[in-house]
Amino acid sequence: MKLSIKIVLVIFILFLLPQKVCAVEYTAPAAPSEIAQYIPENSNDFSKDLQYVIRSICADAFPNLTETIKTCISIIAVAILISIAGNFVKNSKNTLKLIATLSIGSLILTANHSLINIGTETINKMADYGKLLLPAIAAATAANGGTTTSAAIYGGTFLFINILTGLIVNFAALIAAASTEPLIAPVMLI
Repeated sequence: MKLSIKIVLVIFILFLLPQKVCAVEYTAPAAPSEIAQYIPENSNDFSKDLQYVIRSICADAFPNLTETIKTCISIIAVAILISIAGNFVKNSKNTLKLIATLSIGSLILTANHSLINIGTETINKMADYGKLLLPAIAAATAANGGTTTSAAIYGGTFLFINILTGLIVNFAALIAAASTEPLIAPVMLI
């Protein structure tokens, strides 16, 4: 009997504790600083806010997405225009093929620069990751009894990673510069 009275008293006290809260008076907690750039300003349109969030996240996750979409749309537009022009011009099909090849090639090679930039960023990140793991590998080799071997492997690998990364990044820049030259020369001759 005493237990049931205590339970009733606890329930009664719990019903007295909650205070009335108005939704207008309640303010939402502030967003963390890491994601504050993705949250839109105060507005009453949920669809616009959602579009803003998706655009800002996609812009950070896929920085070359807009350039890729523009290139794809440009290639499709060139293909449509060449096919329409091919229906009107019957005698000079080879000229249309040359124009189509040059224009599509130049569009693809303009996107080539962003692809090379993505590749060089990836190589740099892989090299940084390898440099991060290198001390652990050298320590494991030294703990196994090969102190001279671990020192030689550490120094040689560190030097090799730096030289190879520099060569690959510089070679990619040379390829990017040289890849546009063959397309510019024939266009200037026409």
